Amino acid sequence: MVEVTILDQTGALIPNAYVLLQAEDGESHVVDKAGRAYRARVAPGSYTLLVSANGFAPFAENVQLAGDSRREISVTLTVHVTERIDVSSESGLSIAPGNSLITLSGEELKGLPSNPRDLVNQLLHMAGSPAQAEDVVIYVNGFREKRNIPPLEAIDVIRISVEPFSAEFPEPGSRRIEITTKPGVQDFHGQFGVDFSDESLNARNAFAEEQIPFQIRNYRGYTSVPLVSGRWDLLVYAGRWEQDETAVINAAVLNAELEPERFRDTVLAPDRNSSLTLKTEYNVTNRVRLGFEYSYAERNAENQGLRGGFDLPDRAFIRAEREDVVRAALSTTFGSNILLDTRLQLRRRDENRQATMTGPAILVFDAFNDGGNQANLLYEKTSEEIQLTERLTYAAGQHLLRVGFTADGAGLSNVNRSDFGGTFVFGADVERDADGRPIISEGGQTIPIAPLDSYRRTILGLPGYGPSQFFITRGDPRVALNQWEFGFFGNDDWRVSPRLTLSFGARYEFQTNLDDKLDIAPRFGLAWAVDTSRLNVVRLASGLFYQRLVPDVTLDTIRLDGEHQQKLIVQRPSSFPQIPDSPEGAIETLQSIYTKDPGMKAPYLFISSASFERRFSPRLFGSASYTFERGMRLFRSRNINAPMVGAGAGAQQEQNGPVIQFESTGRSIRHELMLSFRGNLNSSSWVTANYRAGWLQDDTSGPYSLPANSFDLESEFGSGSLDQQHQLSVAGSLTLPGRIKFSPSFSVTSAQPFNITTGIDNNRDSLFTDRPSLADPGDPNAIPTPFGSFDANPRPGSQVIDRNFARQSGHISLNLMLSKTVVLEGGSYVALGINARNLLNRTNFGDFNGVVTSPLFGQANWALPARSVSVGLQFGY
Repeated sequence: MVEVTILDQTGALIPNAYVLLQAEDGESHVVDKAGRAYRARVAPGSYTLLVSANGFAPFAENVQLAGDSRREISVTLTVHVTERIDVSSESGLSIAPGNSLITLSGEELKGLPSNPRDLVNQLLHMAGSPAQAEDVVIYVNGFREKRNIPPLEAIDVIRISVEPFSAEFPEPGSRRIEITTKPGVQDFHGQFGVDFSDESLNARNAFAEEQIPFQIRNYRGYTSVPLVSGRWDLLVYAGRWEQDETAVINAAVLNAELEPERFRDTVLAPDRNSSLTLKTEYNVTNRVRLGFEYSYAERNAENQGLRGGFDLPDRAFIRAEREDVVRAALSTTFGSNILLDTRLQLRRRDENRQATMTGPAILVFDAFNDGGNQANLLYEKTSEEIQLTERLTYAAGQHLLRVGFTADGAGLSNVNRSDFGGTFVFGADVERDADGRPIISEGGQTIPIAPLDSYRRTILGLPGYGPSQFFITRGDPRVALNQWEFGFFGNDDWRVSPRLTLSFGARYEFQTNLDDKLDIAPRFGLAWAVDTSRLNVVRLASGLFYQRLVPDVTLDTIRLDGEHQQKLIVQRPSSFPQIPDSPEGAIETLQSIYTKDPGMKAPYLFISSASFERRFSPRLFGSASYTFERGMRLFRSRNINAPMVGAGAGAQQEQNGPVIQFESTGRSIRHELMLSFRGNLNSSSWVTANYRAGWLQDDTSGPYSLPANSFDLESEFGSGSLDQQHQLSVAGSLTLPGRIKFSPSFSVTSAQPFNITTGIDNNRDSLFTDRPSLADPGDPNAIPTPFGSFDANPRPGSQVIDRNFARQSGHISLNLMLSKTVVLEGGSYVALGINARNLLNRTNFGDFNGVVTSPLFGQANWALPARSVSVGLQFGY
């Protein structure tokens, strides 16, 4: 049995297509002439699949069919752009700019993990993308999505890095995943799955003293209902993920005798996610398709915020989220060469976070954090969003033109009581005499002590010791704003010849809450088939990509402007553990305010790439590519009121305290070489491999990234936080005799850098971002470490170390999925599967401790999950 689904380039269904299966012996099997999905019972063997539709280029592909199993095939047709199309080399490479790096559909999807978070991570590894999951934009049925993706069973096609330099999208293709859900069919069809795991199937985390009881129960599936055969259908997909995550606490605390000791505990962190989507499409006429969609998602999680290892159980907070989305899509064809797509999305999202304790927080750098979680004391945020997209596709001779616009609006209201309960900070201190005065060494410097030792001496009441800082926020916790983002684009794909395609385009973007209104992003692409059989293709591309200012930055500048809310800072308070009385009147009280640079502009990335692709056979494909990326005007922050004489320090006369200014003055440089390989043994067995060698340097990690010295930004330029210089990923799926599917995935990543700080506010700017300098091993104040000898109190004029000076350890992970399918009478099936993550049970360490004065410096106190195994059952009909 074979099912063929015909889609256009937008992912919409194409009705009234003609589908033909032609056998090697010349016998033809007409699958269907009308409708939206096509079925036929055919004998096993080799076939040529031919698809044609009015206004679209024909499609041909060789397929292997097994007569007693279901085969699902998804075909995407391109708009007809020429009167004469050469189809003599269908085994050759595509020279269309829309060529995607990876496309997965049908049986290929069954080799992917069903957990949405694991699915996104594996797709990124398969693409060799340097981005993290939170930096990736996901498009579901043409709508931009950030968090929720459909269950794997409801997905029809996944495409990665589609049209990497198209002017239609604001982001490059390496940071974009496009998902198309299954279309309606002419009869009832569906799949349902369930996964289960508990502590008996999982290994103990490397930092946990014991394995506590927990369970993971995941349910998901979809069903398709034909309301009017061939014209109107309904797709329903839903999921419920009940996961008892575990948080391992690995801190250094003081015992009853006030001596340092390790504190280890494992806390259950239940996380519940539910989602439901109703999607219907109606074929108004042969040229007009109308679709509606409603989705609901909810999340409730307890004991959040403890994953870092230093936070004691009292620091936990609860999280609750709800999202409602309504979508409408209208696709209209005019004649045989014009396609108009209109998409509208309305979204409401409610988010709530609340700390389990409300008392003051105590932060002892790289030792432990106790008290209430003041960062999440009470946080409520409601956003109401609208997204409108209009796109016109016009085929004119050898040109495929696309023009359109996007408009995104958001109304946000926020209640944020962060730090309303106050926070005590213990950084490193110095040795003091009986009168509390710093002891000066023979070298004329103070002698640093660790933050935990400073905390211990404060508890003992020794003279001169106390918290390094106390801060508290007061005022009105409610703020609101509106933000609009607009984008206009035009793109022309010009097929100069059967072997050469040129792509020209430009995108114009602007947004509110940012005064920069002239951001034009030109894009260019070239695809040239070196030989007439199109087995070798060279691709060149270049373009600008602008980044958007997230609303949270503007919310913080409204909230912490010194009037709406006041963030008060008391240096070295003497009242610990009591909150200082009336901190506004304290002698050393400072007020911190947040502001935006009036000249702030949208950051942009200039990206150029060159690649060579080679098809070794109809089923084997390889490529090599080089990418250069330069980032300019990147977002970051700095204290423009730091106590230093020099340019930019003029605000000292107007404000007593730090003035944290958001700016667009950062920069970055990235070089990347990527080797890719993809092979298809048959319709259900495939393998893909990527090796990426990259080099990234920058001077910011985002809008909230603060420098060590606000008036020496040049010293911030160094290894980027995401500078993983080597990454290897291999994934595949092999169908064995007896309908057994073997799907491994293996990844190796080299070490990321980490920043080294002193734990001391050396320059007295109220920020603990200061970095040490290198010291001679014979220096009495030198702190010897495996990463070098450091001086935590650099002398005036000393050269501090670079940002992200040292590196952590790399990660190795082997995952394996194994399933057995049993076909039932009538074409239904049952599949039993086992999914093992981190099969080798390797300890992959988390972030290293970077405070050089801490006894835990250069070590990790948490690790990624150990080996976990889940069993699953799936039923399809």
